[in-house]
Amino acid sequence: MCGIAGIIDLAGVRPGARLRVERAVSRLRHRGPDAVGFFAGPAAVLGHARLSIIDLSPAANQPLPNEDGSVQATINGEVYNFRELRSELEGKGHVFRSNSDSEVVVHGWEEWGEDVVERLHGMFALAVWDAGRRALLLARDRLGQKPLYYTRAPGARLAFASELPALLELLDERPSVSAVARDAYFTFGYVPDPYSIYEGVRKLSPGRLLLFRAESATLAETLYWDPLEATGNATTGPTTAAEAAEQLDEHLNRAVASHLVSDVPLGCFLSGGIDSSLITAVAARQRPGLQTFTVSFDFAAYDESRHAERIAQFLRTSHTTVHCGAREALEIVPRIPGVYGEPYADSSAVPTLLLCREAKKNFTVALSGDAGDELFWGYNRYEHYRRFALMHPALRLFRRTAGRVLSLPSAPRWFREKARGLSYYRGFAEFALLFGGIFHLIKFEQLRGGAFDLDRTPLPAAAQRCRRDGIDPLLWGPRLDLYSYLPGDILVKVDRASMQSALEVRVPLLEAGLVDWALGLPAAALVGRPGDRKKPLRLLLGKYVPTELWERPKQGFGAPVGEWLRGPLNEMLHDLLAPERLQREGLFQVEFVQRLIRDHEQRRKANEYYLWTLLMWESWRDGTE
Repeated sequence: MCGIAGIIDLAGVRPGARLRVERAVSRLRHRGPDAVGFFAGPAAVLGHARLSIIDLSPAANQPLPNEDGSVQATINGEVYNFRELRSELEGKGHVFRSNSDSEVVVHGWEEWGEDVVERLHGMFALAVWDAGRRALLLARDRLGQKPLYYTRAPGARLAFASELPALLELLDERPSVSAVARDAYFTFGYVPDPYSIYEGVRKLSPGRLLLFRAESATLAETLYWDPLEATGNATTGPTTAAEAAEQLDEHLNRAVASHLVSDVPLGCFLSGGIDSSLITAVAARQRPGLQTFTVSFDFAAYDESRHAERIAQFLRTSHTTVHCGAREALEIVPRIPGVYGEPYADSSAVPTLLLCREAKKNFTVALSGDAGDELFWGYNRYEHYRRFALMHPALRLFRRTAGRVLSLPSAPRWFREKARGLSYYRGFAEFALLFGGIFHLIKFEQLRGGAFDLDRTPLPAAAQRCRRDGIDPLLWGPRLDLYSYLPGDILVKVDRASMQSALEVRVPLLEAGLVDWALGLPAAALVGRPGDRKKPLRLLLGKYVPTELWERPKQGFGAPVGEWLRGPLNEMLHDLLAPERLQREGLFQVEFVQRLIRDHEQRRKANEYYLWTLLMWESWRDGTE
């Protein structure tokens, strides 16, 4: 796991380009503290900060060249099927200089060109410069486990980096804030790809590659993998949860085995929930004596540590519980903007940062149970989406009459607000915003003092495609999350938090073969009656761990920010959301924000999600001024 950066100028790199890349790599040393490396040629400068995981020798330092040095690659991530690819490439005459998993990318590019990306099973963001062809390849893994920012400069210039602060080191000046990205942040709680918070700086979307060629100086983007295209034919796969659980056992054991390959110490995150418990159970069978880590809180509603401890005891792992209280929150919260580089409002970043920091003291690679909810129908909100299929015709009809309802002065305020919200309704994407947005549409109007502009909101294309492509309505929510929430929030949280401590987190449930198989499961194999979700995972976990140790209502991984905002973070809240500060900024309705604070402090309303989102925005702005 590493950090990458580079400048490509097909007209010839300018003086000082090497120094800029060196500064960018210095901003990435938390991702790769073990070694740094650079390549400088007439048209390209590449940099790399290395975290040594497989082949710890200097031979695996990057950028990695081909046999004659005409191809150079800088890669962040892991290629889990590297042994199979290496064997095939050696059979074709390629000579390897290291035992690194990343080197298959270099020779794979020589052999297959851009098609090498489709052959990679792993998590990665990569750049390959081919001096002979005068071409640059940028690519990101299928579901966006590893990040990649880039910007196209005037002429034939392009710059890229693993993180936004590093990319800014490659630019002549800091870009302006994107209004579209800003509003998207207040909608989703993060800035979704392909946007970044800055104008002109983009995130390469998951499952995509870019080719930058000298002959045309054009930047061509290709979608090489798509969750909807990967959806299999349900008639040829398992049709029941029991059949799915049986096949999942085989897929998961194979995925975990590939994720356990490491030349450095490895452990597991164990929350005590279904997903992490299953990953740990499978890993513990393959590697006895496994270390596990969990986090505890002062508030029972958020604390799963006792469940994790019981499962760890049953699985005989070496278990550690890390406490996240007021003192830890006061230390970590001010650091969040610097870690994430742009506004980010998932409060579980706080315990994740703490957990990764403490786990790094014991191992360098950790397995995680992320993605179980998105692949196997796990979130509570999917119950709302289930009803959507029945409500859709009525909602379309109501939208036509919402204006008349809004004009009725005798209607209660709450009713008029509901009608106002539903007046935005156009289809599934808007419905998801109404029920899942951080600042729901009406709250957004009150915050900004104007109507919400749906046309400026970057809704994932999958939201419109689900119905057109014939996806079962029960699967619309998970498919939408695979395009948005998983890569934009969950995987971002884990990548930045873990890399801040030079800890590599691997996600076995996102192994390529397992994902392709899971996307072919019919809804009937995933969900039954309301509340009966993640059926294959539950059935399989029962094979490894007694049901009484994990069977309970879904809790989720969060932080007690509501209490923190009334307690240890209250001074920070009032400082960053002070009326005079907000008035100078001119973005928000000051009285509305103050009412949110008062109602929360007096426990009239639980406004922690809104206040936290505002707090993270202002904290990020504070760090950029």
